[in-house]
Amino acid sequence: MNTRIILAALLGTVISGCWELEYVEVVDVPALETYDTCYSDLDCASGLCEEIAVPADEYGDYVNAICTESCFDDLDCPDSAFNWLPGACVPHDLLGGLDARGICVERCENDADCAEYAGFACTVFYGERLCLPSY
Repeated sequence: MNTRIILAALLGTVISGCWELEYVEVVDVPALETYDTCYSDLDCASGLCEEIAVPADEYGDYVNAICTESCFDDLDCPDSAFNWLPGACVPHDLLGGLDARGICVERCENDADCAEYAGFACTVFYGERLCLPSY
């Protein structure tokens, strides 16, 4: 019964000339590279968007997430396309993650090397200068 009402309303709209087609341009959005800020795994070329936080137990906003890669050591991490410094492999549980697997994090020399607009700053963390969420 409801299907007939919906079909009749649709048919009435088409016959009355009130039907309007809208063309939508589909634009390919390039995937984000490693160390770019992200919101979901679908945003990243690597397919891995991870939340990071320092201190790990005070994290509250998903904006502080980066496209990253899993790693065993620093050699697995790509250089930053922004500041050309080599990446660092850090256990994710030290950055608010649920497990100790390594993730690549961007190294830095000063705050300008990090995504300051997204709340990241150059922070000394276990003897390394890394781009981490500022608090």
